[in-house]
Amino acid sequence: MQSLNTRIFIGITVPVLLALLVIGVALSIPRTGIEFVVSDNHLVALVPTSHDAANATGTTGYRAEEVLLFQTGGEHQVDYPADIQFVIEEPDVLETHTEMRTLMHSIGVLTTALEQGTLMMHTESGSYALEANQADITALPLSFWVQICAGLAALIICILVWLPGELSPGKYGFIISGFGYFFALISAGLYSSRELFIDDSLFRTLSLLNTFSTYIFMSGLALLFWNYPRVLLSKRTNTLLALFPLPLISLAAIPVHDHLAITIYLPFSLLLLIPLVGMVCQWRSNADNPKNRAVLRWILFMLVAITIPAILKLYAPIPQSVLLVSVVFIYAGIMIGITRHQMFDIERWSYRLWGWFLGGLSILVVDLLLASAVGLSQEASLVVAMGIVGWLYFPVRQWAWKRFFERKGNYLEEWLTLSVPELLGQRMDSSQPQQSELRLKNALSAVFRPLKLEFNADTPKEGIFGRGSEMVIHGPAGESIKLLHPAEGRHQFKSNDLNIGRMILALDALITDSLSARADGAREERQRIRQDLHDDMGAKLLRLLHRSQPDDKPLVREAINDLRILLHNTRGQGEGLRQTLIRWREEAASRCEDHDVNLNWQQSHSHARLSAGAIMHTGRALREAISNAIRNMSRPDISVCVEQQEGYLILTVSNPFQQSSDTSENKGEGIRNIHQRMEQIQGQATFRTRRDQSNAIWTVQLDIPIEVMPHEAL
Repeated sequence: MQSLNTRIFIGITVPVLLALLVIGVALSIPRTGIEFVVSDNHLVALVPTSHDAANATGTTGYRAEEVLLFQTGGEHQVDYPADIQFVIEEPDVLETHTEMRTLMHSIGVLTTALEQGTLMMHTESGSYALEANQADITALPLSFWVQICAGLAALIICILVWLPGELSPGKYGFIISGFGYFFALISAGLYSSRELFIDDSLFRTLSLLNTFSTYIFMSGLALLFWNYPRVLLSKRTNTLLALFPLPLISLAAIPVHDHLAITIYLPFSLLLLIPLVGMVCQWRSNADNPKNRAVLRWILFMLVAITIPAILKLYAPIPQSVLLVSVVFIYAGIMIGITRHQMFDIERWSYRLWGWFLGGLSILVVDLLLASAVGLSQEASLVVAMGIVGWLYFPVRQWAWKRFFERKGNYLEEWLTLSVPELLGQRMDSSQPQQSELRLKNALSAVFRPLKLEFNADTPKEGIFGRGSEMVIHGPAGESIKLLHPAEGRHQFKSNDLNIGRMILALDALITDSLSARADGAREERQRIRQDLHDDMGAKLLRLLHRSQPDDKPLVREAINDLRILLHNTRGQGEGLRQTLIRWREEAASRCEDHDVNLNWQQSHSHARLSAGAIMHTGRALREAISNAIRNMSRPDISVCVEQQEGYLILTVSNPFQQSSDTSENKGEGIRNIHQRMEQIQGQATFRTRRDQSNAIWTVQLDIPIEVMPHEAL
């Protein structure tokens, strides 16, 4: 393997030597100083006006004269009628090899006579003796320099790919296609930039080199697309693909068939199909890699925009030199697509680019159909084609863009619609850190749909990494939030996504602050009400207790106890289950004592905690159940059983009841209130009757959700 310095030396030397060789060949092609063009299907010579045509160089004045024929002198004088095909840029546009050989032979005979000084040109205004001038570098036309510069640019790009690191099959394909493009371009540049004259053997050699180089170019693209970004072919198959142009060139060199459509265009179409199929296979195999798909999308557009219209001959009015030079943009596009594709929001605007390209293509196709099938003139067919495309294609394009590709509504409105419901969800538990983290996860997942989202304690730099596959933002507590592969791996993160992520965090902070402010205001209001009730109502109840008759004192004490419980519940704080059960038992015992009822209270539970809402609603439901038991009992016995099962506190109130009393499950305002209170705390109330010996037992069971906690947390 060569060292890097050796590769750099080769990379500089080879393009320089090739450029000098091409310039030397171009200077060997004879020139007369007369430019030959086609006008109104006639061959026209632009003859300098200030000097004789044979000696004129660098003049600025020209007169156009229609050429009638060329005449070779010497022993065998031959007349060659002026044929517009003498100045044809590309000989393989002819239909047969016979026509191409005849053309090259005729031009070769004229060139030999020119170099011998025996060539005459006859025009309508007179005859001219043509002589070959000593060519210099300033006589080479601009089209030649444009093509050689474009070929060298593609060659240098391929050399830059070859210089560093190991070579993969995809890189080999890219380099091979670059060399094929270079030789195809400079060979075409040599014979297409001639005045008219060129040696027939050189013409034939350059034409074969152009065809073979085109095959090499397509073979290299096939290697590239079948092996980049992922290698899809074996080493043996890649070798066969690289050697495939060798048997194809024999079809044109021998040739095996006279029609160029069989020997040149058909093999070229087959070679074009191979890289396109490879592109499709790469697209399918990279369904899980949005970075590779972005590269493929960009390369596909650069390839199709140049090659497909050329094959369909939609660029026929464009000079061949301009068309061939445009291919260099494929190499620049591939290089940009591979190295800096992230700078383009390809997923967003590539569809617009395709729409623009297809719009121009549709105008060309409709124009050709109208001109060939209907027989309209060029001007009329172009006008009608633009009208048809403007009235049909562009409205359909706009509808398809809005229907399938354009974001519905405003983008700000879209992500707000996705994130706000998730941020507002579980707002009752917004004070808990784990709930806040869950809200953010749900909101970010709804907007970006990443394959993975994780919170980390470390705080790396915010930004987009991995060429768009990873985004890191800082959470509200300084932690890092890492999102990987947005849109379930189908897209990449863009710079705008980082701003959206920050806005989601800011919105979450705003919602959290709003909920906290609301909770603080509610606590302050409850505190004010508690103080007013304690100071005013409590004082009046105490005065009423001292002035009441002995029979009325239990009722006043019960009211004072209710007030005490109400003030405790309005604190908005939960408490341990043990303290709550003690208070409930004291209240139940006091009420049963006032009515001469025996209370059998049994409890077994572990350490747990009840929320403030659960304490309030369960306490009042228990009070209603005991009140119902006192009203309907058949004997003065009430049992209360407290136990804990799988995250629920089970409260069961039982009492013997009178068969005639109205205590069915679906009757009574008190029973409906118990149901509603249990629903408020996601609990459940169950009412049933059973037989115990000779008595009917009425049972109320309350299932209350609780939070089990370790003992030290209480």
